[in-house]
Amino acid sequence: MVVTGAGPSIVSKLALVWGVVSIAGSGPGCGLKPSDELATPAAAAQGDPATPATAAQGDPATPATAAQGDPATPAAAAQGDTVGPSKDGAGPELTPNDVSVLFPSLPSNELWPATLPGRGGPILPANELASFELSLVRELPDEDVYAALRVVSLRFDPCFQHERGGACQPQMRLVFQVPDPAGGFFDGAFHALYAIDPARLGEVATALRELARIAPENAAATTLAVSPVLRARGLQSPYADGLRKLVASCAGGDTLVRVTFMTRTASRSGQWQFGGFEKGKGKLRIAGLAEHASTQQNVTRSVGHDFEYAVIAAFAEPAGRIGTSGSRLRDLDAAARADVHAWALRQEDPAIHLPDTTDCASCHLSGHIARHLEDLDPSLVTPSLAADRAARELSGVERDSDNLRAFGWFGKEPMVAQRTANETAVVLRGFAALP
Repeated sequence: MVVTGAGPSIVSKLALVWGVVSIAGSGPGCGLKPSDELATPAAAAQGDPATPATAAQGDPATPATAAQGDPATPAAAAQGDTVGPSKDGAGPELTPNDVSVLFPSLPSNELWPATLPGRGGPILPANELASFELSLVRELPDEDVYAALRVVSLRFDPCFQHERGGACQPQMRLVFQVPDPAGGFFDGAFHALYAIDPARLGEVATALRELARIAPENAAATTLAVSPVLRARGLQSPYADGLRKLVASCAGGDTLVRVTFMTRTASRSGQWQFGGFEKGKGKLRIAGLAEHASTQQNVTRSVGHDFEYAVIAAFAEPAGRIGTSGSRLRDLDAAARADVHAWALRQEDPAIHLPDTTDCASCHLSGHIARHLEDLDPSLVTPSLAADRAARELSGVERDSDNLRAFGWFGKEPMVAQRTANETAVVLRGFAALP
């Protein structure tokens, strides 16, 4: 497809930024050399990039959107969705869908595989998953999963921090799921984190702005959703080709620092396992959990109940633990409900909790708990909260208690969690501050 404004000048600029990407990762790229790789603390990164569905795949009509995000977070309120020249004239200001990309639901052979050549080998090397001893999805034999993995979402972040006030580490994240031949995706995902050399962050920002220049569909959208440009043009477009080259220059064995996972077990009830591992360091310790139970967290939904979960090990913050039971939430008085709601909003607020300061289950269940409470007591959604929440596309499975996805696909339905939208708003502010 010919794209307006995607003439030789744009292509030439992008070529200068990326250089030649090879399996060995030669060229300028954006990753750290192995000797420069930064150590990461032992705590699990939560978050899960996945993707929404396209009309071409028979997905439902685009869901209603809402500015539903994080309350007390001014950071989350900054949408970064104004279109105009950037500071250095390199391209338009970035919008939510320029930095957080949720891929459309497409045939498996059109999506990027884990074996896509990147820096130092495939973007997700099979040998780096050797520490993973569980079953990712219940529908496939373990030995068939790696070859079936596909990228469903990604995000660039100029300032990933392990602790509040800590040093910034630029980063790229990829979420991998397994497509269902019947349409959509199986539940279960790997979430891979890659370090970006801080000295090359400017190159990445320039590349993203150049891509934004040839993606007017993104500029017109202020809501984080299935990628507007990929939904309209597919993965054979100049935009998709440029994005693939940028991702391949950043991702691979040379730059991978962490992999987290969310499995879906074969249990009759809904059951998920959360955890992760760091490259060369073994299993991650999940933030806030007792040391003897710190490397894996299990969530089980009770059969026959719409909103009842058992979480082992329990949420790190006791204030939220009652929130796993719909019946107990209904019995609370207004003040007690407000306390649990405040806990859920803290989990969704990147100005309060970083991925390394909260546990996996709290991150993935807090949205359900907040919305359940808001259904019971609509007054919890104050005008200021509604205004502060970062805009996101609401999913058809928004209130399905079997859906714990944060940024990916739940079957044939896309899912963008409120925390994902809030984090994207913070990322946009970070890129806006770069020259």
